[in-house]
Amino acid sequence: VDNSIAIAVVNEENTPKEIAVSELPQAVKDQLKADACEAQRAFLLYKDDQPIYQVEALKEGEQIILHYYADGKEVEG
Repeated sequence: VDNSIAIAVVNEENTPKEIAVSELPQAVKDQLKADACEAQRAFLLYKDDQPIYQVEALKEGEQIILHYYADGKEVEG
């Protein structure tokens, strides 16, 4: 008889939470516009207690995923 118990730990901090595109900070919206990207979906997650915005966008008809800080700067790496 196998009496083992599996425990899954979910790190809520790194689980993206879907938000409305309209809820993106203005700086992020401005950067998307400057990059000629059209946001389709947006998510909020945290890295080291800092909010990160993940955006699924269309650029020249291609689906891309971008990550931004609240000030509109793109997350490197």
